[in-house]
Amino acid sequence: MLRKLTVVAGLLAMGMFAGVAQAADVKIAYVNIATILQQAPQTEAIRVELEKELMPKKEEVEAKQAELQKLGETLSKKDADKISDAEKEQYGKLRQEFGQMMQEYQQTVNKRKNEELGGFQNTVLREVQTYARENGYSLVVSEGVLYASPTVDITAQILARLQDAAKADSGK
Repeated sequence: MLRKLTVVAGLLAMGMFAGVAQAADVKIAYVNIATILQQAPQTEAIRVELEKELMPKKEEVEAKQAELQKLGETLSKKDADKISDAEKEQYGKLRQEFGQMMQEYQQTVNKRKNEELGGFQNTVLREVQTYARENGYSLVVSEGVLYASPTVDITAQILARLQDAAKADSGK
């Protein structure tokens, strides 16, 4: 019985050492996705494109805001008891329309931004995976890391590849 226990313990120890030896071949890297999303030229291109796309709606909201402000200023110059019910109703209706337009505009902006950045996040993920395969990484981690040594941080390399891709795209 003791002999069996010794053999089992020996096998377990050999298994642990084999695992450690295999772990020595594991190449691990860290990438800061938030930094990439902030600094990649594609993010700025997305922002500019969305700004252009949403400009007509933004101008419409700004025009409604100016109309509301103008009416508000006109009414504020009058004595409170001299403002008619029709003017109060008009101001209330205009305020409600502006609020609704503003809310719809913000929802549209958020939706489009999420769509575009979601697509770009997929591009970043593919770039990280390609880089990891090409450079022999077994594991690349991102969010939730409490510490990553600069020697395993590949954020700059991924960012450089994305910048090169943006230059190549702009040259087309």
